[in-house]
Amino acid sequence: MIRALILLSLISACIATPIMNAKKHFNLPDDFCSQCVISVEDFLSNINVENTVFTQVCSDMMHSDSDKNPMVKVCVAGFIGEMEYVREKLAGHSDEEICDWLGCPQITSSTTPSQ
Repeated sequence: MIRALILLSLISACIATPIMNAKKHFNLPDDFCSQCVISVEDFLSNINVENTVFTQVCSDMMHSDSDKNPMVKVCVAGFIGEMEYVREKLAGHSDEEICDWLGCPQITSSTTPSQ
């Protein structure tokens, strides 16, 4: 799920700035590209585990228990909202197209998800 959080950040940044090459801009290691398709597939399909993971991440960031701090729930809602936005923008694009768009060419054509 850590890869999903990283991809959430990368893809959100690329959607905001579609001309950006994430691999070059974020200086991603070459092994990122070798695992890109698997990472994108995991990112797009792990819907059921997000709430638990984001609750843990937000609780850790705020040094607070999720049961005692309503801001943890606000933080989780923000993460989930961003995930839904990114998934909506990527709908209809293959994992290979998304990797190509992130700067990890897997196929010969490049397609940028519409804004």
